[in-house]
Order: sequence, then structure tokens, then C-alpha cells
Amino acid sequence: MKQLMRKGIIFNRFLNMQMYFAAAIIGGIMLLICTDVFLRYALNNPLGWTHEIAELMLVWIVSLGMAWLLREEGHIRVDILTSGFRPKNRALVNAVTSALSAVAVLIITWYGLQRTLSAIQQGYEQSYSTLHLSIGWFLIPLVIGCLLFSIQFMERSYAFFQSWKQ
Repeated sequence: MKQLMRKGIIFNRFLNMQMYFAAAIIGGIMLLICTDVFLRYALNNPLGWTHEIAELMLVWIVSLGMAWLLREEGHIRVDILTSGFRPKNRALVNAVTSALSAVAVLIITWYGLQRTLSAIQQGYEQSYSTLHLSIGWFLIPLVIGCLLFSIQFMERSYAFFQSWKQ
């Protein structure tokens, strides 16, 4: 049991680090866009790749923040049906839906991993790419984020199941 607690602490610290990294990316995007606007209007020489990098970094932000936000119970929840349930029944429903969500996200993770590896091997580029970057390298955080999201769903399901048993 102590090992599970220790792994949970390490996992939570990792999620916190990802959240800080996502916040740093937001700051970087802000600085990049401000620089681009300044260069465009002050020197009439904008950066041609700002939009592309900002777009790809938004994928990173979402991917890095999904599991952390689930841990913090920050995702939108429609609880019209479960709000009338007794706490024990609500815990069971939440345990089952979290387990099903973990399975669904694991399927998405597997498909995303296959797609990412294929894109890296075949060198797919975005059709409008200024920088001519393979899109596969930018999908890696999405796969990692989905994997962590599914782990967080499993952890959440386990916690609700323990709550239901008591």
C-alpha cells in the first residue's frame, strides 16, 4: 500500500510539473505573438511562423493539462441524473463511468500512438507548413497526455470504488 501511495505522490508531482510547463507555454505563446505584432507594425517585418507554432503549442497545452484538470475535478460535469442519488450510489456510478472513460481514452491513446509513429516514419507535413515540420513530432504530447488522462481516470475510478465500498 505504501508503494501505491508513493507512486501516487510521484504521479501527482508529475502532473503539477506538467501544469507549470503548460503555463510556461502560454507565457511563451504570449511573448511570441507580442513580438510578431511588434515586428509587423513597427518594422513591417513579421515572423512568418508565429501562427503555426502557436497553433501547435495549443495542442501541447491541452495535452499537458487534461489529467491535472481531472485530478482537480475541473472538467465540466453534467450531474442532473446523479445529483438525486444517494452518495453511495453516486460513488458507484462515478466509479463505473470513470473506468469506462479510462478504457475509451486508452483506445484513443493506442490509435494516437499508431498515427503518430506513422506520421514520424512517413514524414507527414502540414499542408500549409511554413517550417516544413513533421506533424508527428507535435502529436507526441497528445499521446502522452491521453495516457496520463487514462491513468488519472483509473485512479479516480479506484477512489470512487473505495468510497462506494465504505
